[in-house]
Amino acid sequence: MNLAGRLVAAAIAAIVLLVPRVARAEAAPTFADRDGPSAGVDASDRSFALFVSPFAMAYGRLGAEGDWVVAHGIVAAVDAAAVRAPSWADGRSGAALGLAAHAYPLGSAFHALALSARLGVVRSLRDPPFRVNPHVDAAELALSAGWHWTWDYGLSVRVGAGPLVAVGGRLPPMSPELLAGPVRVSLWGDASVGWAF
Repeated sequence: MNLAGRLVAAAIAAIVLLVPRVARAEAAPTFADRDGPSAGVDASDRSFALFVSPFAMAYGRLGAEGDWVVAHGIVAAVDAAAVRAPSWADGRSGAALGLAAHAYPLGSAFHALALSARLGVVRSLRDPPFRVNPHVDAAELALSAGWHWTWDYGLSVRVGAGPLVAVGGRLPPMSPELLAGPVRVSLWGDASVGWAF
């Protein structure tokens, strides 16, 4: 074998022996690579998450929710959405605003069992800002229990269900009503997908 052949063979051998070691050394660790108290899928170093709800979008609520970790296993959330549905207020456009709290009693924030409470309002954009129209505007209280998954790279999915109590104008029906009248009770589902940072 001539000198050029020997150099090529040595270069190939060096690449085969060295490249896998370099790739393993530079690869970012995942939850499975960690030791100690931070090991496992329930460990969380996330402090903020942004979510959308495809389920609500299908019923005319296009918006987003921002979640902030305020303590271990406690998250405060703010959501805002544009409301547009033919079945609500003669097809008027509106705005929905809400405040929520999520508790994670079995794990850290954005992991495991999620217990949620949300208080919100839905307002028509046609009415003056400080005038309540009881035929259109509504207040709602929703409670839910479900499960929250957050993968190590940030993808986050929350699903849950529970009762929703609404007072005021009739909102787009997202589920069958259990109790009708001025105070309406229905079942609702929380199906949110987003990213945790």
